[in-house]
Amino acid sequence: MKELNEKGYFISYSYGEQLNAGSKAKNDCDQILRDSGYEPIKMKAPIGGIKKSLLSKIFWGFRLLIGYWKCLSMVPKNSILIVQHPAVGVEFLNIITRLFPNIKIVSLIHDLETLRDAGWITKSNKRAQIADYKFLPKSYKIICHNQVMMSYLEEQGIDRDKLVNLEVFDYLEDNDFSQLDRGQYNRRVIIAGNLSPKKSGYIYSISKMNVNFELFGINCDEDRIQKPCHYNGAYSPNELGKYLNSDFGLVWDGDSVATCSGATGNYTRYNNPHKASLYIASGLPLIVWREAAISEFVIKNNIGIVVDNINQIESKLDGITKSDYDLLKNNVIKMSEKVQKGYFLKKALCSMEE
Repeated sequence: MKELNEKGYFISYSYGEQLNAGSKAKNDCDQILRDSGYEPIKMKAPIGGIKKSLLSKIFWGFRLLIGYWKCLSMVPKNSILIVQHPAVGVEFLNIITRLFPNIKIVSLIHDLETLRDAGWITKSNKRAQIADYKFLPKSYKIICHNQVMMSYLEEQGIDRDKLVNLEVFDYLEDNDFSQLDRGQYNRRVIIAGNLSPKKSGYIYSISKMNVNFELFGINCDEDRIQKPCHYNGAYSPNELGKYLNSDFGLVWDGDSVATCSGATGNYTRYNNPHKASLYIASGLPLIVWREAAISEFVIKNNIGIVVDNINQIESKLDGITKSDYDLLKNNVIKMSEKVQKGYFLKKALCSMEE
């Protein structure tokens, strides 16, 4: 534990538990920060967004301004305050931080919205621009997903010395699902996450091949799902691991089987998808797009395979022997032990503190 005058703090919201990875990633970071000796400062916020009515906007705007002022008033001068980025009501937090120039803001990036979705409506896009172009550069340190994201932020004018590499998101588990008996190897591939046609349109275009795709997640249009895909429902992130009775986990986004395309597909060039951490925690080797930022981590640690397109998966699996697969499996189980214990964020915090 740090001495009082060096103690770190973080803003903690009540995210709840949802059938997607959004709350899981942030709740896990909260827990790892607590375990690392950082003190939470509770903040009330409109989880799920502010309603469009003028009265609701005025009410929450005032409440967020006062709330953030109270939060920052509790932090001693020259102390570290970790903010999960983008913060709820970041436009109001950006205003309040000007009144507390002696607090060292550390931004822990979950998403860069200006990269992820350039097609937002004007108001939402303005919030994203405030988050990424005004609030983020003021940070004392920035914990980034990977080297690619670090290079991108450096190109945007942020000092390289501010940037810390997370490498991959942790995925805390109360139960270790990584060594469950998944049954006989049967060329099964998990696709987990938001299965809406807008975000994961490619799943509705997968043609027949000698591979079984097992789908888990919300917003699936079941009427459009065809073989070799099979929909298995949606589960809480904390229990999903025990249902992933497959051999690989696919990390892919966009509307095309030929490449990761569109806003969400192109975003994989920069981010670490949280579903990759789910697969690792569950002991599943990964299949990732060759041009995705996460591919470097997969290759370096030999925990999966890279492909240029979805149709290439069949031939790739044809070339994998049992000994090849066992090696990938053993490597990913070792990595699973790390992400389940918060190893990567703890390491990033140590690097940031040094």
